Amino acid sequence: MKVGRKKRRNKGDMCVICNKYPVRNKGNGIWGKTCIYCHRKPYLLFRKTFCEECGFIPKYTCQLDVHHIDGNRLNNNVNNLKTLCANCHRLISYEQSLERAAA
Repeated sequence: MKVGRKKRRNKGDMCVICNKYPVRNKGNGIWGKTCIYCHRKPYLLFRKTFCEECGFIPKYTCQLDVHHIDGNRLNNNVNNLKTLCANCHRLISYEQSLERAAA
């Protein structure tokens, strides 16, 4: 067993979604061909550069959240995602929790 020499990655080992990072997990289907970022949080690929609610343009994109409109975190359909600033996201989530409690 040789020690000290790493196996080189070729272009085929790049993520099929973002094509930026190497594949972390080999496996079946599309999730076996994605990087750790796209596998754990695929909705972040659809994050815009501004808040769709109030129009806030942040200095850093970490100030923005991706909101699942229907409340289902597993539904990453483009039509179900909305980019919000942290303030708008908290307000919308709070209003939705009040509606659920009243129902």
